[in-house]
Amino acid sequence: VVRPRDVSEQLVVAPWGTDLLELDVREGVLELTRETFTGDVRWRVEVGDRLPSDGEPVELRVEGDRALVAVAGTELAVDGRGALAHERAPTAGTGLPLRADDGSVPGLVVTVTDVGLELWAATTTPRVLPLDGELPAEAYVLDGALVLARDAAVEAISVRDGVLRWRVEVSRGVLVGTDGRHVLVLDRTVPYRELCAVDLATGREVWRLALDGISAWPRALGGMLLVHSGDKLSRWVP
Repeated sequence: VVRPRDVSEQLVVAPWGTDLLELDVREGVLELTRETFTGDVRWRVEVGDRLPSDGEPVELRVEGDRALVAVAGTELAVDGRGALAHERAPTAGTGLPLRADDGSVPGLVVTVTDVGLELWAATTTPRVLPLDGELPAEAYVLDGALVLARDAAVEAISVRDGVLRWRVEVSRGVLVGTDGRHVLVLDRTVPYRELCAVDLATGREVWRLALDGISAWPRALGGMLLVHSGDKLSRWVP
């Protein structure tokens, strides 16, 4: 244990090199903090002009030399010194974050359009992938396919021809991680939360693990699964 801390007001955390980004609520204000893993604060900045409502999605990610925060219908960028770079409402043409990319589709860039996703890659002709219903918030690029969690399901769609390879029903699913052979998905069906592993090649559910009383979404790092529950951090290995 490096140091204990109160995470009751913490919304989401993300690594930034050897530092840690924390998005939390302090005295009714939403703040983004960059600190070392030993707790030394590098900077703290107020983000947004209102707090997210219950159940409203909050996203924090690092792209290059900036941190991107999507909250309360607004996306904000903060540079490495803690200065606000830009603030805008998400619109059509917004880039879709590719959380995992095995390089099977070189140079792939995905943007959100009014009718679905637009795919740009070095080895394929630019194409629009029409999607009915909910648009995804993120994607994985694995074995030439886009893996998406949306509309109470996880699905893999071929980048080359747009063909659906498989679809698995997972209510309120969130992509958690991958080892290149399986995709880990958090099923957030109230009142239960379960983690399931889906075979990337077949779409078959390999196993399902019940998570009781988790305090944050699980994370897959370096072949391990980290689960935070109350005052305990559990490590699961294959």
